[in-house]
Amino acid sequence: MIKRILIVDDSAFMRKILTDHISAVPKIEVIGTARNGEDALEKIAKFEPDAITLDVEMPGMDGLETVKEIRKKSDLPVFMVSSLQGSDITLQALESGATDFIRKPKNIFEKKQEFQQEIADRLAILFDKKEKKIQTFSMLDQASVIQKETRAIVIGASTG
Repeated sequence: MIKRILIVDDSAFMRKILTDHISAVPKIEVIGTARNGEDALEKIAKFEPDAITLDVEMPGMDGLETVKEIRKKSDLPVFMVSSLQGSDITLQALESGATDFIRKPKNIFEKKQEFQQEIADRLAILFDKKEKKIQTFSMLDQASVIQKETRAIVIGASTG
């Protein structure tokens, strides 16, 4: 199934670069772009994407404010894609509700393949997990496993 992505960045240049990189990933389609948070919220309602990329620094409603607004209505996966670096901004983005944080390379042309691969890997991981989760729930609904005696419940977590 093809996954639909909305790209949000105030730079027309970065919207084009991200569109080119993401469109090159198999089973991923860029369905639109937005130039700021307000525009993004309108386009999310209009296009109903499967995930979005969102810049942190934008005029008007910035990326952190935008992801908070998205979280009020939806659990839509949001990838913060920013040239800002450091653990503080990454933590702020994740605390605001971002799904993941991807750093824009300082020279995108020198790191084009690496950047494209990172985006492809992050999207693949996200969508693979979602599909497995959906399959697991549908199997549980049909299986008689629930009726068997439960001896243990295991919860796994990661900080990464």
